[in-house]
Amino acid sequence: MINEFTDQELDCMTDPNPIMSCDPLGDFNSPQTLEYSLLLMLIIWFVFYMVSFFIMKRMAKKYE
Repeated sequence: MINEFTDQELDCMTDPNPIMSCDPLGDFNSPQTLEYSLLLMLIIWFVFYMVSFFIMKRMAKKYE
């Protein structure tokens, strides 16, 4: 976090005690929900799994 947020102006920096009030991860606004992100990761995993399955199946036919 130090590497990511060094020299960056956050809204909470105007507070007299920014260490207690700044929450960079809490201020992060993602356009996606957690469920949507997990669904996309599941789809990506399934696609790569199927692609690797078909590649292995094709390679196995060469050695028969």
